[in-house]
Parts: sequence; C-alpha cells; structure tokens
Amino acid sequence: MTVQNDMKVLNLSLLKVDETYTVPVHDNKDIVENFDPRAVGFITVSERKDGNFYIVDGVRRVSALLEKGYEHWECIVHNDLTIEDEARIYTLKNKSIHNETVD
Repeated sequence: MTVQNDMKVLNLSLLKVDETYTVPVHDNKDIVENFDPRAVGFITVSERKDGNFYIVDGVRRVSALLEKGYEHWECIVHNDLTIEDEARIYTLKNKSIHNETVD
C-alpha cells in the first residue's frame, strides 16, 4: 500500500466535517479550558477530488483552536482517499482500549 500524504498549513475555517463517520462536537470545554498548543499535534485531513479538505482526525481540536483564535494549523493531508478510507482511519485513530471515542 502506498501512502500519499503531505504536511500543509491550512486555514482552519475551510476544513469540513463529514458527519457520516465523525462525531459532531457537542462539548469541547475540557480541551478549551486545558488548552496548550504544544499538545494539539497535527490535524489529519483528507483532500477530496473536489479540492475540499475534510477532517479525519481532530474535529474537537479544530473547534478548540478556532475558539482560541487560531486561524491556521499544520495538517497531515491525505490524498486519494475514499470516504470509506476516511471512515476507517477515523475509527482506528479514535478508539481507545475501552472502545470510547477520544477525539
């Protein structure tokens, strides 16, 4: 399997969320209250064929970044993923040992 991804600094307000596989942000109070930009890490996104960027991992962190006034952030950008690929990556990255969604 060949992995195609790039590192890019993206405008956070342009990132989209596909709610067919992600959990909508209902509460990110814990992240905002304990916010430390050093702990945010990279946001994982998928650049779809239409040119839009969809968050695969980091929906709550992006919400917190926007709330804290950040406009841009460094992202790992995957290319040529299907929606099924995005969903699989989301599931793999967001399940803890106890099968709870963490981000």
